[in-house]
Amino acid sequence: MLNMAFTLIMLFVGLGLPDDGNFSAASESISMRMHLGHDGGVIHRTTGGTVRFRLTIADPQIVGARYLIMGCYRGTSPGFSLPGGVNMPLNTDWVTDNILYFTLTNQHFHNFVGRVPGCCAVDAVLNCPPLTCCDIDTVYFAACACFNGKWGASNAVSISIVYK
Repeated sequence: MLNMAFTLIMLFVGLGLPDDGNFSAASESISMRMHLGHDGGVIHRTTGGTVRFRLTIADPQIVGARYLIMGCYRGTSPGFSLPGGVNMPLNTDWVTDNILYFTLTNQHFHNFVGRVPGCCAVDAVLNCPPLTCCDIDTVYFAACACFNGKWGASNAVSISIVYK
C-alpha cells in the first residue's frame, strides 16, 4: 500500500498509480544536481509572511522534468522513499498532506508544482497568512521531488515560524 504523500506525488506528476512497482531510480547525479534554497525562511506567526524558494538544477537534461515542492513538520530524517529507493528528506505528516492538497487549489503556494523550464531554475513563493494554529516557535521543512523518467530529490531547507 502506498502512503498518501507518495500517492499524491504520483498523481501530481501525471503518472497515475503504479501497477507493477517498476520504476527507475534517479542516478546520483540527478539528486546531487538539484538544490533548493530560500530567501531566509522566516514567517511571523501573528502576521504571516512570504518565503521565496529557488530550485536550481545543474543539468540541462532535466529541462521539462516535473517537480513538486513539499513540506513537513516532523523533520527530515529518515524521510521517505521515492521509487527506486531515492530518499525524499521529509517525514510526511499533516503539513505534507495540506501542502499537497492546497498546492493546486490555493494562492498561498505559487509555482510549487510544474515543469522545469529551459533556464533550469524554478522560483516558487509561499505566501503565508497569520498562523493561529501555532502557539510556540517552531520549524517546518521543505524539499522538492523531480521526475523525468527517473526520480530525484533535492536537499531539505528549514522555515522558521516565530512569534511576533
